[in-house]
Amino acid sequence: MPPSKPGASLDALRHAAAEAEQASSLRAVAREIGMSPTGLRNFLDGQTPYPSTRRKLNLWYARYRLSRRVYEEDEVSAGLALLLEAIPEAGYARAAERVLACVAEVHADTHVEAPAWLARLREAVARREGGGGDGAGPAG
Repeated sequence: MPPSKPGASLDALRHAAAEAEQASSLRAVAREIGMSPTGLRNFLDGQTPYPSTRRKLNLWYARYRLSRRVYEEDEVSAGLALLLEAIPEAGYARAAERVLACVAEVHADTHVEAPAWLARLREAVARREGGGGDGAGPAG
């Protein structure tokens, strides 16, 4: 099986959903994500989501974390997965590297230090391209 497309890790998705549930309610968070309360409870209890649910979780996660101005590797990986979701699996790693290279180039051209997540994400994409997927992508 080829490596999965990246996105936020399941641990990061679970942590954010649990955090949101504590601040609100299971039903409210499930509604925000677009899944059933039972499905969310199963996910929080450790069940691996289907790819369509994983996509919903990544969409929600990007909105949730970015609304809190949190920009780390998992958030950017979730956003990258959404930007490139139409790219076939076979060309995904190359496309992701091109986007990340562009981000690195913009930082260099403007003499602004690149964020720490950029190098880590480029390394993760390179591992996937080489067939050594790290399991951080959608389950499926």
